[in-house]
Amino acid sequence: MSQGIGELLASVVIINYNMAPLVPDCLASLCDQEMPGGSYEVIFADNASTDGSVARASEFAPLVRIVRLERNYGFSAGNNRALVHTRGRYVVFLNADTVAHRRWLPELVAAMQANPRLGGCSANMIMPWVPEFARFDREMLPEHLYYYDLSRYGFTRYRAEPFSPEPRRSLFLSGASLMLDAALLSRLGPPFDAEHFPYGEDIDLSLRINGLGYDTAIIPPSVLYHRDSFATKLRPNRKSVTRAARLTAGRVLAYYKNMTAREFLLFLPWLLAGAPLKLTELGWQRERQMRYLLPSIGVALLGEAWALLNVPRLRARRRETLAQRQRDATWFWRHITRDLRPPLEGYGQPLPPTPFPARV
Repeated sequence: MSQGIGELLASVVIINYNMAPLVPDCLASLCDQEMPGGSYEVIFADNASTDGSVARASEFAPLVRIVRLERNYGFSAGNNRALVHTRGRYVVFLNADTVAHRRWLPELVAAMQANPRLGGCSANMIMPWVPEFARFDREMLPEHLYYYDLSRYGFTRYRAEPFSPEPRRSLFLSGASLMLDAALLSRLGPPFDAEHFPYGEDIDLSLRINGLGYDTAIIPPSVLYHRDSFATKLRPNRKSVTRAARLTAGRVLAYYKNMTAREFLLFLPWLLAGAPLKLTELGWQRERQMRYLLPSIGVALLGEAWALLNVPRLRARRRETLAQRQRDATWFWRHITRDLRPPLEGYGQPLPPTPFPARV
């Protein structure tokens, strides 16, 4: 690319491992954003895939640059390693199992440019179980805003609201589509804590951004179709049980790392109760929820035990995080358990259209 380092508006980072069938659709949508090609770059970081993913990604050069990692570093360490190859003013982390609307990237950039207090933002994420997912429309905007936010029980809750273009305050930014101001990285350090227990990294990152005093928000016109469907694929097998337990452990550790001692103790009853209650968020019929209730309690207890075992290795990181915190001692507990979402400063009116010409 001919652009200088300071001239790139955005760097999109995709961490991939053996997702070759989904790579072409994802990258094709990124090469067809309503922004000039020279204003953004795409970094395809491959975790030593063995299914031909790199060959499929290479078809989209030169906009897409390939970073080959020597082994599978996973989500957190892989994204952190790819970050050193970015040159944009803003950095977006994106899953490979997604397809982006043509306004996905320019709307994220416009939101970050409009408010310097915005440390990070995420997309209007349409999941497979939502009827509008079937449209897969990359031109028209959806009728609803779909996004994840932190529930009062600590887990992430998928919400749907009538569409409105104004950014929506959220304390959670999904790692499937997450934009950061690159200048913030000097305070955050590596965005994804590789020492963190697997899963919960995006909760940890979202809490750290808010803890520093920045806002986080969902940008409704930035639309993304996400093909992941853990809830619809969930089966009572070892893999699903392990993942669910790890999700519980990751959540507990994320809150422990970012909350004051008083705050964490206040929030702990809500957090412990929330693990089995996550079943109510999966869209299942009541009969199926009841059938899985007792097993889910066992899985939650396993996850909480895993979290307890991993507390010692996060103590130093917790001290560093709390030393930088700009919020008062119970801010997270109040805003999560009472579902408070203060309005974003400077967003009294809808954002104006982004002044980017369409790519030809």
